[in-house]
Amino acid sequence: MGDPAPVRDNLASLLEAVGDAVSGLDPQRRALVHGDRHRTWREFDDRASRLAGYLAEAGTGPGDRVGIGLYNSPEYLESLLAVLKLRAVPVNVNYRYREAELEQVLELADVRALVVDATLAAKVGAVAQRSPRLRSVLLADGEAAGAPPQGWSQDTSGRCPARHPCRDRSAHPTTRSSC
Repeated sequence: MGDPAPVRDNLASLLEAVGDAVSGLDPQRRALVHGDRHRTWREFDDRASRLAGYLAEAGTGPGDRVGIGLYNSPEYLESLLAVLKLRAVPVNVNYRYREAELEQVLELADVRALVVDATLAAKVGAVAQRSPRLRSVLLADGEAAGAPPQGWSQDTSGRCPARHPCRDRSAHPTTRSSC
């Protein structure tokens, strides 16, 4: 047996290695369970990779700060993994922030991208217009009726390509942790 492939110094690489190993043994093994919603390890990694690709297309890269303003959900963990895949820095954004507090956090943390729950769209939309460093805003819809197929809405800031992040993974061959 040869030497195992080295795990790079990134939590995303470690989670990918675990996901690959578990998926190899049991492709239907669940990584996330939230009520009646679940994701296998492969689905979890795929969705995070596509989100990472979308954020990268919008200009997010290593060292950039990405705000995550989501309730406890699979989308929160997918967003966190996506940010780590980019070697960006996750910034927790409390959904209870008022506009002034949100604006201050985005400014002080130098947030370049923001992933938030769709219920916060009005508040975030107002603040995004006053945040010149913010490149993109992505809304997570969960799996509500009428939501896009993968539970994500496109950017609302007007500062990045108006494309849906959950498209074919082949369009983003570098969205594993190597990007």
